[in-house]
Amino acid sequence: MSWLYEVLVAIPAVRNLIREAKMYQIGSIIQTGHRHGMQSLDQAMADLVRAGVITVEEAASKASNADELRALLSFNADENGSNGAHS
Repeated sequence: MSWLYEVLVAIPAVRNLIREAKMYQIGSIIQTGHRHGMQSLDQAMADLVRAGVITVEEAASKASNADELRALLSFNADENGSNGAHS
């Protein structure tokens, strides 16, 4: 069984957003916070697609943002010459 994890690290930017009651902006911090160990659920699903564990269609049906998921998979294809996704 594969697990999906969304990871949020309490870096100063996150703490500040919480103090200012701007929780709606935390998703953006997660998307760009990979260097801090953060990961969105869509990023985790893209990893599972690339590993061949789930299909693009399965991931897209559960994604919080299917367009972002497809962009993540497309970005990887641009870097590696193929996205490794199994449909």
